Amino acid sequence: MNTGDASWLLGLGINQVDQDGDVPITNGINSEGPVTDAFPTINVQTAFANEYNQQAPPPPPPQPSFLRTPPELSQQHHQQETLENRIERLFRESERSQNENDQRLQISLEVLDGRRSAEIRFLNNKLRTIENEVREIDVGIFNLKRRVENMENTAENIQADTRDAKRQATDEHNIVRGVLQNFTRQASDRHRAMDQRLTDIEGSSQKMERKVAKFGKAVKNAAYELHKLSEIVEKNGSARKRRCRSPNYVCVHRHTVGSSAAHPNHLRDHDNEDGQSQNTDTSSSNHARAEPSCPEKTTRPLNTKNKRRTRSGN
Repeated sequence: MNTGDASWLLGLGINQVDQDGDVPITNGINSEGPVTDAFPTINVQTAFANEYNQQAPPPPPPQPSFLRTPPELSQQHHQQETLENRIERLFRESERSQNENDQRLQISLEVLDGRRSAEIRFLNNKLRTIENEVREIDVGIFNLKRRVENMENTAENIQADTRDAKRQATDEHNIVRGVLQNFTRQASDRHRAMDQRLTDIEGSSQKMERKVAKFGKAVKNAAYELHKLSEIVEKNGSARKRRCRSPNYVCVHRHTVGSSAAHPNHLRDHDNEDGQSQNTDTSSSNHARAEPSCPEKTTRPLNTKNKRRTRSGN
């Protein structure tokens, strides 16, 4: 396809190649190779700048109408009209796009301003809340410091009370220990005294046992003498109707004998004294039922000595 003279397109900012077809003319429109019907890429700002700032070459002189237009010129004229229409449509589309972009940009700016204002209000509220919280934290820290001081004072008082309590407890412990030592000493002394007293009581009891044994022997001897006396009374038989005339014996019914009967010279030891004493008690009781009692003035007790009572510890 013959492109012809395309120098007039320079005013429109359309890139055309040179004669060699290698280096394009950088005036706003990127196209390589020969000129075709394909829609070229146009930089609008560069195109307007080239249109109003550069001197466009003068158009070719008009041809007379009676002359026949060569086919190359008619094709070139057709391409020129088509390109102008496309450029006008591009201008309108670019203006419409620019308006839409401006409107969209304005809307975006308004939205961004609204968002920014909302964010600023939110941040201000958040900052105010944080300031209130910080103020509350400061108040809490102040109260906490005061409580810590009070607790330290209380701890010091408690330590002082604890020291006093320990000192008092130590004193009381020493007092109690002294009392316990005294009590232990007294208890040991009392224990030794009780041991000594028990020893004395055992000695006294042994003495008393010996005395009791002697007294028992005397009682047995007296029973033996009483048995003999009862036999004598039974043989005589005269004591039923008259008073007792024996100077050495008293009334048999009282089971008492004179001082001569209990004399140590009349004491005798026998193995069967227990049985004889039982028989003597039985026979004397039988005589006591039948015989009359003797007068009170002739009676004397068997043992005139007072019984000694031993006290514990003597």
